[in-house]
Amino acid sequence: MPSLIARTIGGAAIALAATLSIACGDDVTLPTSTTSTINTEVYTGTMTVGGSGFYSFSVAGIGAAAITFGSLTNASTGRPLDVAMGLGFGIPAGEGCNVSMSATAGPALTAQISAPVLPGTYCAQLSDVGNLRVPAVFGVRIVHP
Repeated sequence: MPSLIARTIGGAAIALAATLSIACGDDVTLPTSTTSTINTEVYTGTMTVGGSGFYSFSVAGIGAAAITFGSLTNASTGRPLDVAMGLGFGIPAGEGCNVSMSATAGPALTAQISAPVLPGTYCAQLSDVGNLRVPAVFGVRIVHP
C-alpha cells in the first residue's frame, strides 16, 4: 500500500494536470520543431590606409549576431598582418553604418563582437584606426539567425 506522502504527491500531480488541461483548452498550438537556421556570411575586401568599409546583412530570426575580424594580409605580398583594426556592429544609415557596438582588435578565431538581434537589417564595419601601413586584404565572418 502506498505511503501517505506518495498518495499526496500523486494526487497533487493529477490535480495539477487537470488544472492545466482545463486552463489550456483546445486553442493552444505547441511548436513541433525548435530548430533555427544559423547563417554565416563572409565580408571580404581590400582596406586602404586610413580607410573603412561596411557590409549589410539581413537577420530573419531572434538571437545573437557574432562578428569576427578573422584575417588581414598585405595586399602586395600576401603575408599575414597582425594589426588592430576597428570593428563595429550597427544599423545601416545612408551610405554608412551607424555603429552601436565596437571593438579594436587584431585578427582572431573567436568573435570580437556579439550582439542581440531581432529580424531586420544590420551592418558590420571594419576601419583602420591608424595602424595600417599598407593596403590589406581582410576577412570578417558574421554568424546570425
